[in-house]
Amino acid sequence: SGAAMKRTFAAVVRQFASGETQKPTGSRHPVITPFDVFQTQDAPIAIACANDRLFATLAQAIGRPDLAADQRFASIFARFGYHVELKAELEKALAAKPALAWIAVLQAAGVPCAPVQDMAAVVRDPQLIARNMFVEVDDPEMGKLKMSGNAVKISGFPDPTTRPPAPNLDEARADVLAEIGSEPESQ
Repeated sequence: SGAAMKRTFAAVVRQFASGETQKPTGSRHPVITPFDVFQTQDAPIAIACANDRLFATLAQAIGRPDLAADQRFASIFARFGYHVELKAELEKALAAKPALAWIAVLQAAGVPCAPVQDMAAVVRDPQLIARNMFVEVDDPEMGKLKMSGNAVKISGFPDPTTRPPAPNLDEARADVLAEIGSEPESQ
């Protein structure tokens, strides 16, 4: 139907095609369901099932295979229409175990999932540290500062673990003008 087709459009496409402005959806994907943050016994986790096969795998892994057979949830289109009810059913099942236990179960089953972390956990994350996502700057005025590293990683190009401090106001003016082939303005 036209209504089902309209629901599947990406937010930008819907905006251009119909003028429909997407309303805030929180952490939930605006169309794909379940693709959201769900409460477990002790903490929230993110689960992303972008197709019917993954949803069936999720339902089996959490001990609720009946959800995949329920007509309200049997297809990606049906789940979209009943996302509130589905979230309630999933959270009832997820309340049985703590977040890390569910992460282990779901990852073993091949369901995309992750813990929801606060910033203290993010900056200690071994994978982010290994990817050089945090660098140190030795600023002459502020001392040693930690900040985000370069998110773009390209093999064959160095990814330094430090970076130079930002120049003070007008400190690099002559260098910048020389680089762009411009003469300094006379004062």
